Amino acid sequence: MATAGISLKSGLTYPGISDICVKRAMIESANEIFLVADSTKIGKNSFASLGALSLIDCLLTDSKIKSDDIEWLKTHDVKFIIAE
Repeated sequence: MATAGISLKSGLTYPGISDICVKRAMIESANEIFLVADSTKIGKNSFASLGALSLIDCLLTDSKIKSDDIEWLKTHDVKFIIAE
């Protein structure tokens, strides 16, 4: 699953409402949720909110992630993998 924004306040966000129904169906049918988002999405908000960060089991992001964002993820118990 992908996203346009990840924030504590808004959770997982997307640019269009039409995406939300599909994303919810994906979450409901999955045993584990892996969110794929490049590091520029962290701390950003988009138009429509899917829900809290707790919906995902693990975030996969790129190696350009800022150290502050790594600490933020750790503080909020978000599991993550940094792709090289």
